[in-house]
Amino acid sequence: MDITVTFRHMEPIESLKDYAEEKVSKIKKYFDSSVEAHIVLTVEKFRHQADVTVSMNGAMIKAVEETGDM
Repeated sequence: MDITVTFRHMEPIESLKDYAEEKVSKIKKYFDSSVEAHIVLTVEKFRHQADVTVSMNGAMIKAVEETGDM
């Protein structure tokens, strides 16, 4: 499983990166083929957003969550 994490408008925090990779890597057990995941963590004033895109065998799954705290 190939996971990339991108930080926008915030300093890269290793513990936050590790946490995001740990959570996304759990979906690997549901798929036989290679899976690629791209995580974008964004902070804009009081909006903290996590955007996850998972690609496998030509299919794409996208999820976005917005909260007040990362």
